[in-house]
Amino acid sequence: MFCIYLIISSTLSSVRYDSYGSSLFFIRYLFFFASFSLILSKLTKNDFKYISVFFILYLIFLCIDSFCQFLFGVNLTGIEKYHEVRISSFFADELILGSYVSKIIPIISSVIFLSNLKKKEYLLMFSIILSLTLILLSAERTALVIYFIFLILIFLKPVFSVINRIIISLVLLCCLSILAFTDNSLKERIIFLTMEQITAHNQINIFSHQHTTHIQTAYNIFLDNKLIGAGPKSFRYLCSEESYFINEDGCSTHPHNYYIQILSETGIIGLLSIILFYLWIIKIYINSKLRELSVISAGIIAIYFPLAPSMNFFGSWNLGLISITIGLMLYIIQSDKIK
Repeated sequence: MFCIYLIISSTLSSVRYDSYGSSLFFIRYLFFFASFSLILSKLTKNDFKYISVFFILYLIFLCIDSFCQFLFGVNLTGIEKYHEVRISSFFADELILGSYVSKIIPIISSVIFLSNLKKKEYLLMFSIILSLTLILLSAERTALVIYFIFLILIFLKPVFSVINRIIISLVLLCCLSILAFTDNSLKERIIFLTMEQITAHNQINIFSHQHTTHIQTAYNIFLDNKLIGAGPKSFRYLCSEESYFINEDGCSTHPHNYYIQILSETGIIGLLSIILFYLWIIKIYINSKLRELSVISAGIIAIYFPLAPSMNFFGSWNLGLISITIGLMLYIIQSDKIK
């Protein structure tokens, strides 16, 4: 139904031919979701064990590579540091290491609990600590927010024993303290730059002045397209039009917030659909008794937290992530019903 709605929104858009690129091909993610769900149904606990081991080794390798780039200016494959503060590892000039890690750690955590590995809690603790290290090295503030929301949510459920929660908290505190006192540039970006951006231009901004103007521009577009929006992928084309333009900071490929983008590009109906989806995930999290279900639902809540900056909702990476996380969550729910 949502696919049909997006096509209707694109058809009525003033930039319909550009918008069709997102709406017409949205259905491919349903096929991806169905294929992924089918693959999951064929896996055994032993298969999940091997996948878990692969993921953990992958995080270790990513951590080693990132530290090499942090300490020596180049990673293991010779990719140079592209930013004075931020580490990118194998992503080279794409500074998305922290975002990537913050969004795959819920998947890794769930897979660990689905496996027949021993000492699952300790393996998850190890993965969580590695993830924080990578996110801090990337200096991605949004990734750090997502990570801590995820961590708080799994601490509120019986995922870890009390003693393990204390151990994780102490280790994370040590990691934060070491990096804060040994790397001034990292501290400057995460703390001082954030405060400076929030109070820039003698006003209180939402995240930053640029983010604020994105939101204002998106809201202006919404006012002319309240019910079904201006069409998927339309923000990048409409933000420079005279009737919506605020300043150069207000124009980008997307408004950098999932919910603002949905409101602008798919209207009230689209926004209500996403809000209902989010509330459904929260309900699953609250009612979950399985550790793997608590972890994956907590991850989805954190990733799609309404008050955090975000990527393009209709981007391939985001829609692929939705397909995988929802597919994994529904697999866990269905497997529990079969039991």
